[in-house]
Parts: sequence; structure tokens; C-alpha cells
Amino acid sequence: ENFRANDDGEPNGMAGKPILNQIIAVNLNYVAVVVVRYFGGTLLGTGGLIVAYRESSIAALNEAKTIERIVTQKMGIKCGYTDMPSVLSAFKKLDISILSQTFEENCAWQIEIPLNSVLEKLLKLKAEIFKVDTQYAAQKDWGEIEVLIDGKLFQ
Repeated sequence: ENFRANDDGEPNGMAGKPILNQIIAVNLNYVAVVVVRYFGGTLLGTGGLIVAYRESSIAALNEAKTIERIVTQKMGIKCGYTDMPSVLSAFKKLDISILSQTFEENCAWQIEIPLNSVLEKLLKLKAEIFKVDTQYAAQKDWGEIEVLIDGKLFQ
């Protein structure tokens, strides 16, 4: 959602935008591309500059090692000990990653869910914990179980 392109002294739109367009074309996020031009003359012209920056960024992106990362939402789940077996079973069945857990007055977990499936996964989690179908789970509240997203109670 946030991006920045900089021409750093080149004519407006001749460097940053061609590089940014190549990043967009290969659908990358969390990336920076830096192209350094050593020759300071005007022999390339504006069209040549665009081609030089575009081709340099294509070459760099083709050689770069990419790492796929799934963007996740971290959240907290709290419950009493009577609900603990159902919650843990649901985590396992739904392949929910547990980041940390504490067992004190209540049971508490820090979990993470892929950001693109938070609502769907929480609905399935609720259905699995209460042993109901998702349609019924959508209308049921969490009861004694607390779901916290960014420190706020999720209903």
C-alpha cells in the first residue's frame, strides 16, 4: 500500500517510476531497488534514461533471491481450563500457529493467522471449539473465551 519512488536528480519520472513499475510487474512487496548511474552526460536522452533504469531494475530483480512471506495477524486467545482441550484441539485441526502460551489463572495463547483469512479462520475456530457448523457459529458468541486483536476484544 505504501511505496516511494525517487528520481534523485534525474529528470522527473525518468528513474524512480520505471524502477517502481518493474517492482509492480513482478508483484513484490517489502523490496528496495537502487540503480546507480556513473556517467553524468546527456547522451542517453530521456527515452534512453527510462530504458536504462528499467533494464537495470529488471536485471537486478531477475538475479535477486526472493523470499515468500505470508503476512499474518497476531492475536490472543484466553479461556478457562475447561475450554483448554477444545481450544488446543481446534488449533491443531486448523493448523493455527501458536507463538506463545501461558497457563496461570486462565489459559492464554498468542497465535497468528494469515491476514487474508482471519475472519474465515476465526469462524472455523469457533465452530470447532463449540462443535457446531460454521453457520451456527456465526450467530453464537464466544462465551467465556476471549479473542483479542491488537489488544481489543473481538466479538
